This record gives sequence, C-alpha cells and structure tokens, in this order.
Amino acid sequence: MSKQRVPAMSGPRPRPQAPKARKPTRTRPSPSRNRMLLLALAGAGIVAAVLIGVSLLGRDSGSSSSTPTAASGELPTITAAGLAALEGIPQNGLVLGNPKAKATLVEYGDLQCPACASFATSSLPTLVQTWIKSGKVRLEFRGMDFIGEDSTRALRFVHAAAEHGKGWSAVELLYANQGQERTGWVTDDMIRAVSKVLGLDPEAMVKAASSTSWDDEIDRSDAQARADGVTSTPSFLVKSANGGSALIVGAQPPEAFTAALQAATE
Repeated sequence: MSKQRVPAMSGPRPRPQAPKARKPTRTRPSPSRNRMLLLALAGAGIVAAVLIGVSLLGRDSGSSSSTPTAASGELPTITAAGLAALEGIPQNGLVLGNPKAKATLVEYGDLQCPACASFATSSLPTLVQTWIKSGKVRLEFRGMDFIGEDSTRALRFVHAAAEHGKGWSAVELLYANQGQERTGWVTDDMIRAVSKVLGLDPEAMVKAASSTSWDDEIDRSDAQARADGVTSTPSFLVKSANGGSALIVGAQPPEAFTAALQAATE
C-alpha cells in the first residue's frame, strides 16, 4: 500500500508547526499580575498596601493551575457514552484490539480537541464494530498535548489508566465529557469522577495527573507525529504489515477509512 493522504473535511484542530522543546518540568510561569490596593482606615489616615498576585502556572498564558480542583465539592456527573462499543475488546496499554491484527489504525488526538471528541462519538463506534471487533485491525491512541495544561493532565491520567487496562476507556470518557478548551475543566474532581466509573483508585489517578512519569512517552508521541506528517488533530495513520501507510486527516466519516483499511488487511 503506497502512502496516501485524505484531506480534512471537518475542521481539525491545527497543531503548532514548530513546537518548542519540552523542559524537564512541563509548566512555566506566565507574567505576574501586580495589583495596588489603597485601604482607607478610619481615624488613622490613609495607608497604602500593595498586593502582588501569584503567578499562574501553565504551558501558556491561557492555561489554568497545574492542579485545579472543582469548587462545588461534588463530583461531576459523567456521561458513559462510548464505553459500550469497547466491551469485550482487549486493551493493552493504549492499543485496542487484537495485538496480532494485520493492520494498525493510529489516532493522533488531543483530549481537548473538539473535532477529536466529535469523531469519538460519531465515527469511532462504527469503525470499532466493523474493523476492531473482527480482529482485522488494532487501534492505537497517540496522545498530544499542544492545546494546553488540561491536555497534559488528561493525557497523564490516560497513561496511568492504561497501566490498569483502562486506557481506551479513559480516552472515551474524557472525550464524552470534554469541556471548553483551556478552561481548567480537567479538575481533580473530574479525574476522580472518571476514575470511579472505570473502577480505578480516584486519589491515585489524581496524583498521576500531576506526575511527570509519562512525559517522555508524550514527547515520543509528539516526535512521531511530526515524523508521520501530522499537523492537526485528529489525524489517523493506517499502517499495513508490509510497511505501507495512509494518512487520513480530520474527523472523517467511517467510509473515509474503508479503502485504506481494506488495502492494509489484504
């Protein structure tokens, strides 16, 4: 199978063309915000007091705190959409399906990407039913985190869940319950709530979301994406056993994958 490229049709989320090299710590300070407040004290004249704001930590100026928490004290309600399609399919790390399948379908996605979430709910169930459950194709998730800190926290959580055989389940739940980009929606309580649905230790998963243990793996995914010509999410690489590949860009309908998957499994 010669290398092909299917153009995007549904507005994929573009990624930076030349991402900056990742530092040992994954957060950097944004500019401090200094505020001056004058307090009038009765009977004592006027006293000036300066309050200096704390720097916000994040990968960019629009990111939230590196360890956000929900203010309500109640866990978010989790929509379990997508889990039914995965029932009975083996999960090995971030690979879904038969490890000996003739072809591999790789998804490059950012867990904050709206187009990625759209694909997960609209097209993926059909692809899983047709190609993954049959054992012909295995599905691999390669997470990217270029949108911001929520992407990083979510992706660390997914890698931690994958160690318990729940990686793809975590991906699907995060897509189904996705918040707005760069709003701090991947709170500790969101992770606790998803963990409970998956039967994982909530506090251990919260800790994992702030751990750098999987950052090298995330960096490798970023490097491989560049090598595969990925410039936006979601993007998909169909790989055959003979080394052929086809790049499919965007939240495409299931039929957009048919020709490439048929060629890869022949």
